[in-house]
Amino acid sequence: MLLAPITLIAACGGGGNGLENVDTIDNGLISSYVSAGSTTVNAGGATLLTALASMRGSTPETMVWTIIPMGYVNESDQVPQISDPKCGSASFIPPSPTVSWSSGSGLCQVMLIVPPKARSGQWRLTNTAMSKTAGATTNSVVVSVNAAKPSGFAVLQSITSKTGYVDKQVSITLPFVVNPGSIVTDVSYKWTLNDSNPGSVQFTRTTGSTAVISTSTPGQYSFNVEVTANVNGFTEVITGSAIAVILPANFIDILNIGTVEAYTAGDIVKLDGVITNRDSKLQYEESWSQLPDATGLLETVVLSAGNTAHASFIAPKKPGNYAFEYKVVKYQADDTKAVSTSQKTIVIDQLVTAFTVDAGQIQSVGVGTPVSLNAAIAIVGKEARGTTYSYKWEQESGPSVMLLNPETKTAAFVPSAAGQYIFVMSVTAVNGDVSTTVKARTMVVAK
Repeated sequence: MLLAPITLIAACGGGGNGLENVDTIDNGLISSYVSAGSTTVNAGGATLLTALASMRGSTPETMVWTIIPMGYVNESDQVPQISDPKCGSASFIPPSPTVSWSSGSGLCQVMLIVPPKARSGQWRLTNTAMSKTAGATTNSVVVSVNAAKPSGFAVLQSITSKTGYVDKQVSITLPFVVNPGSIVTDVSYKWTLNDSNPGSVQFTRTTGSTAVISTSTPGQYSFNVEVTANVNGFTEVITGSAIAVILPANFIDILNIGTVEAYTAGDIVKLDGVITNRDSKLQYEESWSQLPDATGLLETVVLSAGNTAHASFIAPKKPGNYAFEYKVVKYQADDTKAVSTSQKTIVIDQLVTAFTVDAGQIQSVGVGTPVSLNAAIAIVGKEARGTTYSYKWEQESGPSVMLLNPETKTAAFVPSAAGQYIFVMSVTAVNGDVSTTVKARTMVVAK
């Protein structure tokens, strides 16, 4: 069935009429017009191609489409296809037998179909119309193809292993991800066990991205997963892997002791430990202790409730990294003991803030002109909580003057005579009974 023709705009002269999607050739005796419904097509889409050939005193006998890439193409690439390259559905109109100068014509409309995985590139679509008496006429149009955006279909693997215990069910999950806007259907997972595992494993359930396994043999187990899905209209297959560490029944796993924490002197530091697989039928002993200091420079703290899972102490004045150990002893049914430990670092920051002082640039003024002295401090690193600052301007040399507001960041004076005036700004930081002072100098030249 012939597709509805589209309106074409003709222009004389070979090489086309300059429109974006229409090319024409017209020499007065033989002419051809070629157009594309859209000169840009996305992968998985299609566009209408139209060819119209006219011959003075003759009718086209054949109309044939060819497609040529305007760039490099791999053998494995999916390339655009023309639905009816030989124009089997074309319509032809012969010239009028009563008018000597009338023309016959042929109209061919086909679809350019772009596969879902076509690469980006340009393609030249050419139609050649031929007649034994009038010869041939050829014209073409260029269509650009935009490749589909990557689906991003991948297994979201964790770099950490799943931990479980013998004779207990362990759930392993490997979800997949796709790029935003991708459509995913018909997802299936296939879980398999590597041959090098330390013991036999029973898959008690495999539901989509989650597999539930159990084993009686401790050790490290490796699993493979294959995910098949329809992504954006075509089938994709991805693979992933997972590791499960199966521990013996008497293994004490300690979690939630917290990460490295920072405090300043006087803070209350809390140490908390948790046994994740506590057996309510057994007896446990839990304790915290301070580990020895290899430098010999740190203080020994006094732990409150050290023989429990929740100890505390007051942060000492000496800064540094203080190490503590959480120890758990489990008394098992066979009268043996299972011992597990974990360590935590507490950082005690220096009590007084480190800082620098800037007393300002050298100034040059006239005698009798008021001068402002401005100081600024810059904190180095982290500012200790509770730190206060005091300021003091003093004249070190030069003609004697009276300073206004000498115990603030900004002081002032009026030079009474020509010469060089040197002033010192002293900044003292105080935190509790610990203090530090930093000084800086500046000069005023009076003329």
